[in-house]
Amino acid sequence: MKVTRLVAGGLASLTLPLVMLAGVPAQANSSEASVSAGWLAGKVQPDGLLHTQWGADYGLSVDALVTLQTLGGQASTVAAISNGLAANPQAYISGEAFGDTGSTYAGATGKLTFALKSTGKNVTNVADINLVERLESVIVTEGANTGRGMDVSSWGDYSNGVGQSWVTRALVAVDSSLADEAVNYVLSKQCTDGGFPTDLNAATCASGHDTTAYTIVALQEAKAAGVIDGATLDTAISKAVTSLKNAQGADGSLGAGDGINSNTTGLAAWALRGAGETAAADKAVTWLRTVYAKPVGPLASQAGAIAFNKDAFDTATAAGAIPAEAADQWVRATAQAAIAWAGASDPIVPVEPEINVTAPGTVTAGEEFLIQASGYPEGEVVTIDLSMNGAAAGKSFAGFKFAVLGTVTANSAGTISHTATAPATPGNYTLSLISTSGVFTAPITVAAAGTGGNDGTGGTDAEGDDSTKDSTTSDLSRTDNDVTAGLIGAGVLAVLAGAFVAFVARRREV
Repeated sequence: MKVTRLVAGGLASLTLPLVMLAGVPAQANSSEASVSAGWLAGKVQPDGLLHTQWGADYGLSVDALVTLQTLGGQASTVAAISNGLAANPQAYISGEAFGDTGSTYAGATGKLTFALKSTGKNVTNVADINLVERLESVIVTEGANTGRGMDVSSWGDYSNGVGQSWVTRALVAVDSSLADEAVNYVLSKQCTDGGFPTDLNAATCASGHDTTAYTIVALQEAKAAGVIDGATLDTAISKAVTSLKNAQGADGSLGAGDGINSNTTGLAAWALRGAGETAAADKAVTWLRTVYAKPVGPLASQAGAIAFNKDAFDTATAAGAIPAEAADQWVRATAQAAIAWAGASDPIVPVEPEINVTAPGTVTAGEEFLIQASGYPEGEVVTIDLSMNGAAAGKSFAGFKFAVLGTVTANSAGTISHTATAPATPGNYTLSLISTSGVFTAPITVAAAGTGGNDGTGGTDAEGDDSTKDSTTSDLSRTDNDVTAGLIGAGVLAVLAGAFVAFVARRREV
């Protein structure tokens, strides 16, 4: 029975979502928001709840409700979940059904009260239960723990920092007279590094990133409601935000006791964005995209789902599907992490430069020829490379470096111009324009002196050689093999064999 208590109450109170903060301007969501919301909504069962292998999961259902409510576009599903939760609140806030007579679990009661209040339910009468009175009944009103919500249970107290954040949010939301005590208790537990602890009974204060993020939200809402002095709350929020930023990895991720994960990272992203830390929030969102099932690719059929961590994502990607044994984990991760898409921007797609290039398709050995191009960003360095194609010992070879013809910097107009000298050895070569955006190549023929070539007009030689009569426009091909990253650039070179041509081409999108 005690194990059931931990699953139904304690664990559920550790998986809490966030909603749009009061006073925070609404922003457009990233394109992932509607995809994740659609995937998550599709997991809701006819009774309005999310189910795991253990049956209906009320805590997880609240997570989904608040996330979907925040992301928008799923009003009917939000209403269905709200109705499902309100049908039997006792199943979540108490262990009566499992023999824990007279019990009330603080974290679960706070979480449910806040969620139902946010959907417009009358929380003083939910299936004949007054959730406000029930919540206030578990708030300590004297001694060192004044303001703390503590479980009333024959199995003991399992209340924690995450649950306290929800107790505080609920008391603020219903304008309870105990809200200020709850807020002050939270402030008294702030660690020296600015974070907030999950274990409220530990002798040494140890910040939990999930708890810190949840508490930032609770304090912001308390400030908006004017519960206690705003300056005091600002100071505490600022310290907590710094704690999260200091804990964030270079790739934007955060983790908990079970390692780097989407739940902690997504929660932190939303809390940081609500606190105005856009850059840090965007970093977290960037990492989340590495464990997000996109509408294209191996997991397209599960588009919108978010894996708990990179290992789970890689396993599913390799299999082309979410393994059955991991299904519950993906639902739980998505229900909590997807809220990070709210207010996030889509990735910035660089604008590809449009390059205009002119160059001859055939040049005369040992003579000069002109290469020109425009459309580069000002100051971009373009390397003009020449490689030799041919055959030896019965084997063909291509791209054997012959020479670097020159390195040119684009001027303020974005143009380059270079006069090169053709090799003395006739043959087929590859001309490449290389810069920081990509590599583009085209064939160029070096003709023997006196056989025709670059006469400045693109015409045939004086002896009437018709070797260029059947020439066609060469296809440009982008090559990225073994080129130093600092040299790879955006450029387009198309050559009409035997002719001096001008053309416009746009780089293909990656």
